[in-house]
Amino acid sequence: MTSPASKPKSPYKGTGYWVSQLLISGFFLLAGTAGGLFILFAPDCWLNTRTCAPEGRGEGVMLLLVGIVFGIMFFAMLRAWRRMSKEQRAVYAWAIMQQHATRTDGHPVNPRAVVDDLAIMGVAARAKRGDLSVAEIRRLQELRPDVPYPGSLPLPPTRRED
Repeated sequence: MTSPASKPKSPYKGTGYWVSQLLISGFFLLAGTAGGLFILFAPDCWLNTRTCAPEGRGEGVMLLLVGIVFGIMFFAMLRAWRRMSKEQRAVYAWAIMQQHATRTDGHPVNPRAVVDDLAIMGVAARAKRGDLSVAEIRRLQELRPDVPYPGSLPLPPTRRED
């Protein structure tokens, strides 16, 4: 019987990153849209049982707008996910998670510790395209050595013969 420590680590696929992003944005898409529509079109006595006054319609509009924003984000992420190969998805998620984990206490989902998201996503986009150098990949790998790089390493530049 093999112990969990001696078991070979499976390659990083990035599935958890993509699933969590899509589920969270999908949830807020549905909750915002449904809640906003309910507040906008529900009978007044359902919303304010004491006076049956038509209050709170503005909150319905705000909630509906939140749902629309999360809908745009959901479909943009779904489109990006479908256009990437499995390796590109894994490398993109790996680059983001490597950087996020170092800015927290080891838990990547700590919103107070997330800084420079645009820079993080820029590095991830370059990783997805295969534009990171071996040195940059090694630097990211050192941030979390327990999670190996899921892609194929770029070839070193060759010297052209004149």
